[in-house]
Amino acid sequence: MQASRIGTSISASGSSPNQPQRFRFQDFEIDLSRRTLHRNGHSIFLGMRTFDVLSFFVRHPQRVISKETIAEALWPESLAEESNLNQHIFLLRKALSGTQSGDRLIVTIPKRGFQFTPRVIPVEDEPDPDIVPEVEIAPTPANTDEPPPVLRSFDAASHTSLEDLSREPFRSRTKPGLRPERRMKSQSGRRTRATGPRSSAGRSEIEDEDDKPHSFAARVFNGLLHPGPWQLACITFAIAVIGFGGFFLWRWAHRSAVHTPVLIIAEFTNNSGVPQFDPAARTAVYLDFEQSPWFDVPAQAKVDQALAAAKTKGAGAYGSVCRAFGAESYLTGEVHRLTRGYLLTLSAFRCGSGRQAAVSRGIAETTDGLVSVLDRVVWDMRRQLGESPASVSQYSRSLFEGRASSLEALKAFADGDQLANTGKLQDAVAPLQHAVEIDPQFALAFADLGGVYADLGQRDFSVQAITRAFQLRSTVDDRTRLFIAAMYNTLVTGDLRAGIHNYKDWIAEYPNGSTPFLKLAQLQIESGNPAQALDPAQRAVELDPANPEAYVVLARAQMHLDQFERVAETCRLAIDRQIDGVEIHEFLLQTAFLRLDQAGIDEQIAWARGKDAEPEMQWQQALMDFAQGKAKAGAAMANTAIAGFRAHGADSRAAQVLASMARIEAELGLIDAAESTLSHISGTEDYPDALVAMAHAGMITRTEEELKAQLDAHLASTLWQEYRGPQVRAAIALNEQRPSDAIDALKPAESFDLSGFGVPALRGRAYLMAHQPAEATAEFSKIQGHSGVEPLSHDYPLAQLGLARADVQAGRTDDARMAYRLLLQIWKDADSDLPRLKEAKSEYARLAGETVRSSQATPSHPAKRLASARR
Repeated sequence: MQASRIGTSISASGSSPNQPQRFRFQDFEIDLSRRTLHRNGHSIFLGMRTFDVLSFFVRHPQRVISKETIAEALWPESLAEESNLNQHIFLLRKALSGTQSGDRLIVTIPKRGFQFTPRVIPVEDEPDPDIVPEVEIAPTPANTDEPPPVLRSFDAASHTSLEDLSREPFRSRTKPGLRPERRMKSQSGRRTRATGPRSSAGRSEIEDEDDKPHSFAARVFNGLLHPGPWQLACITFAIAVIGFGGFFLWRWAHRSAVHTPVLIIAEFTNNSGVPQFDPAARTAVYLDFEQSPWFDVPAQAKVDQALAAAKTKGAGAYGSVCRAFGAESYLTGEVHRLTRGYLLTLSAFRCGSGRQAAVSRGIAETTDGLVSVLDRVVWDMRRQLGESPASVSQYSRSLFEGRASSLEALKAFADGDQLANTGKLQDAVAPLQHAVEIDPQFALAFADLGGVYADLGQRDFSVQAITRAFQLRSTVDDRTRLFIAAMYNTLVTGDLRAGIHNYKDWIAEYPNGSTPFLKLAQLQIESGNPAQALDPAQRAVELDPANPEAYVVLARAQMHLDQFERVAETCRLAIDRQIDGVEIHEFLLQTAFLRLDQAGIDEQIAWARGKDAEPEMQWQQALMDFAQGKAKAGAAMANTAIAGFRAHGADSRAAQVLASMARIEAELGLIDAAESTLSHISGTEDYPDALVAMAHAGMITRTEEELKAQLDAHLASTLWQEYRGPQVRAAIALNEQRPSDAIDALKPAESFDLSGFGVPALRGRAYLMAHQPAEATAEFSKIQGHSGVEPLSHDYPLAQLGLARADVQAGRTDDARMAYRLLLQIWKDADSDLPRLKEAKSEYARLAGETVRSSQATPSHPAKRLASARR
């Protein structure tokens, strides 16, 4: 995101000693000098940087200001990240949720920044006798190893009073996630101190105006030779300022980089004799720590994999695990049986030294009571490890909020979660089902159960479980609530825009987790906005470099934007880190196909041979055959892939491939083959390509009935209502020779043109049928100009045919002949009886007898030049 400047009027200072320091907006009152915020007489706590942001907004109300401008104006010496600013905006919105929602007081303007919307009124104030514009030294608190405070003066521009200084000595580090506060600085970059009001000439009004420059210099020189009390005081003061200033500058230059600490939740020791504690206790600790926005806690499954891969065992293994995740500390736990009750001990250790950093203990009288004790012990541990009490208070919610805790339910949930994370989805159903039977209000267990059902292709059960979790979302912490809402929007309603908004909220509140960035990028690609997916996908890779899915999503966004060199770099990075899967190698095959690199294609096919990934790679081979017009070979290879999917129990994937093959066959003119393929599909739910194929094949009544059923079942689904449904309606209209209706049907899908080639291909055909060659050329050019959206698509050669036909309609005979030649070159190895090839040859032959200009000219429009280059 590029910085945008508003003007010189917006600066870090934003005030002068003569400007008011108190303001009102709505029912709030803010005092910049005292750094206080009140609403109707009640004090509202804000962190230091969050208050800085509000102060800036109050000084510049009702103006759209970019994120970069805010960060540079407030913290120019800090490497402030956008995610940190978003965090302060989020906290500020929550604090301002008074007379109206805080997100309406601070409005996000897409691609521009933020706007503070309320009217701000200065409040006349009497001089504050407690604030004196003189240099004072903040006292050093007793019993602390903090360095001495910096000698500073009060300046309204810095928003820091002497009262603040006495409370807040200099620290090399603030709360986790925040960078050290910068010290007062002049606009020129030099450190300054207040010496009293300045005149327009820039001189202190307390100076003797009769003194001339040379006489003043003489007085100073004489004072140095013969120092009196005044000169000695000045010299002492100057030495003190230089000393403290130099010390501060040295500390600032050698300050530690502040980042969100990574904490490993390691193995627990169960000496209680109660087997239910395994792995329930560790899971509860993980869920409690996961609520915190200040810690990054890797998933238990990933930690277990790293521990299993470690060459050493016990405490020695944690060093390698810490290095793998970039962690600062790891946490272990023990449960011991007492005469009456159970003792829980949590211990945190520094990764580098192994030194104990914190310890917290609690005693539970019963097994079920251990769960609530765990909550309190973890909250205490979070404080000891550096999280502020305010943050712990705000982001702490009991796992069994408002109801009796159940160790048995937690045990069942932990077992199911562990099985699901290791790929044993079917085995995970029973314990998760048992957890919700024991505790019918266990929202997180319902959510995980719904996710497992979705992965197993059991949609009805998935919708039922996730809907129940969504109904119970008020009982969980903020992070879990956002997670459940995201699942509901994605798997139940299908509302992509709500999902995108939800993940953005998740990022604003928890900017250090990879999941919302990854899911946001996926939804942006599905929505046809690959450019909006790049940044969150890259951020997901940075935050979780061990997650293979992050590389897949990043590479897919880069493919959609035709950034093929970057795709190769992303894939190589995943392979180097040994986290590559079939999708990474599919990208490499696709880029090799676009380069006409047969050796590169063969390399990827060989990689998959004999692996579980082989059916997916066989489907890629089938797509290449179809794109080259070799429909018979493509169908044979596709059937081989389908058999492979079924052999691996992936019946849903097999049906999806069948539906795609039927559409390809129908659009290549192979109607009989498409009808045969459709006969092997039991239903069309989640297979919209099958409905399009049915419409192309003339099965109109059945298509309309099944389309209505799908649209009625997915009333809130963005994809069905705005992308899939319009394509089916357009295919029906084209079959019935109603091009205008087809064009109208596709209007809701305009924003999805970079999601796939289906929409522009259908729209281009409709414009050709309506004899609108210019519009048809524009649609087919979208396909020719964005080959990375579907690199192996049959729509690419069909778009070339569409361009040739549009040239004929427009009377551009020379261009038409060139376009046909390019198509025949692409299909030089195509099946001789391929209907679309036979049509192209016949149309080209009719042009041969016409008087034409030189056929050596380069095609006139960019899409054809791109096709020439691709050939």
